[in-house]
Amino acid sequence: MIFIINCRKDMKLFENHNTAIQKYGEKIVNELTQLGLPPQYLLAACRFNTEDNVPPKTIVIQIREWMTYIAKYENIDINNISYDEFSKLISDGKKKNSVPNVIIYNDNAILGEIKSIKDARNIPADTKWCIKGTFKYNEYINRLEYRFYVIYLPNESSPFTYTIVAIHDGEVEYWDEDNNPYRTLIYY
Repeated sequence: MIFIINCRKDMKLFENHNTAIQKYGEKIVNELTQLGLPPQYLLAACRFNTEDNVPPKTIVIQIREWMTYIAKYENIDINNISYDEFSKLISDGKKKNSVPNVIIYNDNAILGEIKSIKDARNIPADTKWCIKGTFKYNEYINRLEYRFYVIYLPNESSPFTYTIVAIHDGEVEYWDEDNNPYRTLIYY
């Protein structure tokens, strides 16, 4: 039974690949595939490239964001939406689903606990927080027994949109998106 299900899935991916080639050409399909685009997104990616002039590298980045912030939470077929809808859903999904293990949620702030390195890496802040690296994350969690949280303030500008909170031995540290420590936090 598992073999039949896997065959159906593989056939659908193969059909998606062939349909994309027939509709948009082998060149763009090969380029997107070489950039690491998952096959189930080929049709939409080719359409976004051809009709909306979105560069292939941008599409692949956005598809990865789609997989992280949308596909895990909602069942939406991107083959049935426009590029503008696709982009807006990603933007909304980043806001809604970027904070892991939510503890407190309101329109002004979201507080969540970082329980894994994957949680830390999925925070969409463009930063070099050391806890996004495997070695440092494991050192802080396992050896030093830190606990980490993230505060998302959607109405604040960078570098205070996302803040990492590190708690260890009764001490609380705050790290902004520029990876600078600070002691004062804005309360709402």
